[in-house]
Amino acid sequence: MHSKTSREVSLRSSEIRNFFRTTVSKEVVTQFLCDIEIEVDRIQTDIYALENRRDRLKGMARLYRSLLSPIYTIPQEILTRIFTFCCQENVLSPLSAPEVIQISMVCGRWRDIVFSSPALWSSITIDFGEWHDQSDILDRLVNRFLRNSQEAPLHLLLDFPGVELGEPGEEVVVDAQAEPITTEAIDPQSHTLAKLVGVCERWREVSFAIVNEPFFSFDILRPVCGRLHALESLTLRVYDAMESESDWQKSFLELLDHCPSLRSLCISDPYLLEPGNMGFAWHKITTLHLLHGYNVQAFPVIALCREVERLELSAVGGLSHNDEDYMGHVDSERITSLAIKRMEGPEHLDDVLRHLTLKNLSSVKICGETEMDWITWDNCHFHDFLLRSGCAITSLHLQAFPVSDLQTISLLKMTPTLESLCIVESSGQCNNRIVTRRFLKAIAISTWFTSPSFVPPLPRLTRLKLVAQSNDIDPRCLLRLLSSRWLPKPIDAAEVGIECLRVVEIVVLTGLDDLKEKPLDCLRCFRNAGMRLSVTYGKASEFYEDGR
Repeated sequence: MHSKTSREVSLRSSEIRNFFRTTVSKEVVTQFLCDIEIEVDRIQTDIYALENRRDRLKGMARLYRSLLSPIYTIPQEILTRIFTFCCQENVLSPLSAPEVIQISMVCGRWRDIVFSSPALWSSITIDFGEWHDQSDILDRLVNRFLRNSQEAPLHLLLDFPGVELGEPGEEVVVDAQAEPITTEAIDPQSHTLAKLVGVCERWREVSFAIVNEPFFSFDILRPVCGRLHALESLTLRVYDAMESESDWQKSFLELLDHCPSLRSLCISDPYLLEPGNMGFAWHKITTLHLLHGYNVQAFPVIALCREVERLELSAVGGLSHNDEDYMGHVDSERITSLAIKRMEGPEHLDDVLRHLTLKNLSSVKICGETEMDWITWDNCHFHDFLLRSGCAITSLHLQAFPVSDLQTISLLKMTPTLESLCIVESSGQCNNRIVTRRFLKAIAISTWFTSPSFVPPLPRLTRLKLVAQSNDIDPRCLLRLLSSRWLPKPIDAAEVGIECLRVVEIVVLTGLDDLKEKPLDCLRCFRNAGMRLSVTYGKASEFYEDGR
């Protein structure tokens, strides 16, 4: 019809030209104008249709072009590994979707990978204090995770608020800043815990964080007794607990009987664990982490774990309230890694070291807690500890350690076998800084020898990490340090008597989001020469959680 109308318009167009020479009929001209409008509208709709088809084809081209993106060339196995890293803690929160669900919402391929990988659903983190009025939603989420995880081992992190149950309808408080809630609002959450208890045979890693007394009855956990055969790692953090035993503490300890696979143990307030109440074999524990305890509480537990290889002590040390101290001594040939964190003062660090003899220790990590300078710390107990142990320290990590550069230099002289050194300065306002010009000069290799028996500092050092304030690092001294230790040719390294420094990571802490001048850009030549060099600028909050 359109083509017919177009032909008629063309024929009439030739006729119209003749009308200008003769008398014109008004009806004929009116009809001709109407036909022209119809033809114009038809052509316009064709244009719209073509434009729509063009846009549709462009959209298809963009869609298909995205298939050429490198993300689509990554094998499914690699994506699964990446997703596993992202889903190490699937936080079940009423404020946002868990990580694994967020990933499944990206595209169809990712969704297929997520739902075909049960391990991605096996890590569950729940803060029950956030769910006191939405327990039905929490139940559905937990059911979904348990169903999708199939038979995969479970990794649970359960945080219970401090709630004491009273009579039905009685108001209770989750914490000091929370709104009062009733026991009816809390009790339905016991169904969620009961679901997790029903699959306790799959528990591999479990962490309980309890404030004062838990809001659930231990009768709910009673079925796990004797069924935790797959449990490999247990974390028990109890806050604001009373030192005198209560019924719930005894009940909790009874749950830990018969855990033949348990290898990693993390506990706060070590007095909670009494050897007589523990049914699992202490000698099987290879990783031990103790939090918040005096020497008299912590060291008896360490002495029981004779096969421990990795020992971590957080806020441990000092005399008890009754001025009671540990009278024994822990002598171990198994411990190879020691981490001492949250030391409030030098006396706590010394208290820990004087009770230990670790003959095969190779890795040491010390993290401070206070912003006060340890000016009076003299390294004596650390020196005695090294002499007594006769160990060869190959890795040393000092983070927010409030000592001076001179104290650190003295400490490094006691550890000539170091292969890896990491120093993380505090971001606070301490007057003492470690990564100073004097420190950089002290660990650099001098170009001349004072005597034939001269021994260079840290001759085995191959890995170095420095996290320091921007006003501490001297670019010229750092350049001299790297150039003196960059000896990629074995003959040159043998002549100087050191190992080649191959891995260097430098983090410059600044108070600005963007630096116009980056003084360490002069070090790029080492990266181009083959050194694994990384230089980063940023705020302290970007590099450690507590900003220190």
